[in-house]
Amino acid sequence: MMADEPKIEYPFPAIQDYTEGYWQGAIGGKIRAQQCKACGYVRLPPTAHCSQCLSTRSKWVDLSGHGSIWSWVIMHRPYFKHHWQVPPYLVALVRLDEGPLISAAIDADQERLAVGKKLRARLEEVAPGRFLPVFELT
Repeated sequence: MMADEPKIEYPFPAIQDYTEGYWQGAIGGKIRAQQCKACGYVRLPPTAHCSQCLSTRSKWVDLSGHGSIWSWVIMHRPYFKHHWQVPPYLVALVRLDEGPLISAAIDADQERLAVGKKLRARLEEVAPGRFLPVFELT
C-alpha cells in the first residue's frame, strides 16, 4: 500500500485461542503455522484440530516465508466491502516451502507472474496490530 493511500477498516475475525500464536508471530515479523504434535502435519490457516488426524494437540512453528505461485488472479473488485487493497490487485495461491497452500496478496507486475515462480513474504500492517503476508518475486 502506498503511503498516500488511506488504510481501510478490514473485518478481521476475533482472535481465538487457536489463532493467537499466528497473530503474535505476525506482530514480531514471523509467519507462523501450527504443527500437529500427533502426526507432524503443518497447517495454515490455524484451526482447532488437525485436518489429517483430528488431534487437538499442536505447536507453533516459524515458517521461512518462501514459496511459489500455485495459481493467481487479478481482483477487479474488493473481496470484502472494506478491503485493505484498492482494485485492481493481485492475489495468489502460494505453496509455502513448508507445505501449506495459502492465499495472499502479491506485490509484483502481472506480466512477471507465472505458475512455479518463487516468492518471499513480507508482513504488512493493514490495521493496528494486524499483519498479513504480502508476497514478492525473488
